[in-house]
Amino acid sequence: MVEFHIDYDNEDTLLNEFDSSTYGGNFSVRASETDRKVILFGHDESAMKQHQFTPCSWTLEDGQTALIPKHDGAGIMYSMFVSRVTGAGHGSILTAEILAQVNANRRGKKYLDEDAAIAVHGQVWKEPLLSDPAIHSFQFGGENGYWTGDHVMIQAEDCIDVFKVLFQNFTPHYLFDNSTGHCKGRKDGLNVNNMNTNFGGAQKALPPSKVTAGCLGPFAPVLQPFPN
Repeated sequence: MVEFHIDYDNEDTLLNEFDSSTYGGNFSVRASETDRKVILFGHDESAMKQHQFTPCSWTLEDGQTALIPKHDGAGIMYSMFVSRVTGAGHGSILTAEILAQVNANRRGKKYLDEDAAIAVHGQVWKEPLLSDPAIHSFQFGGENGYWTGDHVMIQAEDCIDVFKVLFQNFTPHYLFDNSTGHCKGRKDGLNVNNMNTNFGGAQKALPPSKVTAGCLGPFAPVLQPFPN
């Protein structure tokens, strides 16, 4: 028996034949019928701003053109999972009935990464999903903040909940690149955004820090009057 991988079909002569099958072809002859098959999902993000391409605008014959804003406008970022089986997101197979079953399974359960859940949703309990979690838009900047590793963790766990219902006999493998937006610091790390810089109020427990020679500059910690 000869095994031919579909990726080696440069002319796509065989790909059209398998498009109508459930998973785009047959499983490897080397795989046991009892083995759990793997479905790969790749993840990436793309950010854009409202007036990002505004300088490239049409100009009339008399030289008139649209006013160009001096700011970039609102920023939108998309975080998405793609797969050969489902395409972008979970595709059309994520029906309303499937989503209802997913939400029934999530009811009364907590996120595994409770710290990430609190950072993103303000609570550890899972809320019902209203749409495909594999395609997520995020308006960044201002009060919304920016996309962080906490958002990635929550989105991935939401997608796993959907995967468990859609592909019960398969194992998911999620592929991520080494993006700075996927990084996550320690819960008690020295992050100025998590510190109380005003008098009073609650203060998160932070690890002790030892100030040694050379850590501080030559300036005295006393406010000086601004010269006239």
